[in-house]
Amino acid sequence: MKAFIILLFSISPLISHAEDFCSSVAAKADSERIIIPSGDSGCKVSGKGRAYFYSAPNEKCKIKNLFIIPGDLVNASADYNDYTYIIYFKKDGDGVEGWVKSNRLAPTGTGIGPSVNN
Repeated sequence: MKAFIILLFSISPLISHAEDFCSSVAAKADSERIIIPSGDSGCKVSGKGRAYFYSAPNEKCKIKNLFIIPGDLVNASADYNDYTYIIYFKKDGDGVEGWVKSNRLAPTGTGIGPSVNN
């Protein structure tokens, strides 16, 4: 039991540092992101296997148990580096938001609003 408590206290600063890092990356991405027009926001998950969500657009910010799969439809709202901020609507209507790797998304040519293109 003592070993577990010591291990828990030694890992705690690492978790806090990771959260601080991801918060910093998220803030930078929020100020530098490229907005995707709502008329172009429709995407389908492509590739093979799970496409994981990230709390911020960086590999270190992966959310281990939150993912979408090929064929799932999502709405994209912003791009930053190699990541896209999306929302996925579950069957019960609840939305899940976060960053996913852009190379896992294919445009569907649809969106959730009118296109800004003339």
